[in-house]
Amino acid sequence: MAPLHTIEVRWFPSERPFEVSRYFSAEHEAPERTDWYAVPSHDGSGVKIREGRLETKLRSSVVGRHEFGDATTGLIETWSKWSVELAADDAPSELILESAGWLAVAKQRYVRRFEVRASEIWETLDRPLNGCSFELTKLTVYDRVYWTTGFEAVAFPSSDGSDDQLARNLHRIFERINSETTLPRLTLGDSKGYPAWLNSPAINCIRRT
Repeated sequence: MAPLHTIEVRWFPSERPFEVSRYFSAEHEAPERTDWYAVPSHDGSGVKIREGRLETKLRSSVVGRHEFGDATTGLIETWSKWSVELAADDAPSELILESAGWLAVAKQRYVRRFEVRASEIWETLDRPLNGCSFELTKLTVYDRVYWTTGFEAVAFPSSDGSDDQLARNLHRIFERINSETTLPRLTLGDSKGYPAWLNSPAINCIRRT
């Protein structure tokens, strides 16, 4: 099974970074779901069960700090991801996951997806094969609310290297969103992947209570 390769930049601000209606409409709201994460984990790896699938991710590289215009700075990372569907009889129950120390994270997501082809960009409701997604997600852990926003780019391998294509897709969609309405200030201190957020002091603290 070949992994999915992505390049991403994500932030976990202390409060909602902008109004949902600023960038999203009703058609962008995804069904609510709860993901179960194996914790603690390394900042460069993650394991979760999502809607009957076991998903793993490994960080391929930390591209590093990048400044998006004058106000936004983020940490760009590349990831490789695998997903395996679990047979209904094989999937662990929520009771087993909780007793084994896994963490439930309820998600209310708003997602916009863009397909990129040469000089053209168009919005699609399907996951792009060559493009980038922009999301805002409300996260609830033990009745405490958190927020994350970010960009995830995907691409077919290209003649000049898939990592280059991924980076171009990410930057083009960031510029597209920012041109609609200027994004609020997002800082490097809030920029991290999901595994690093799950390992953060804020989450570790509520896990122990």
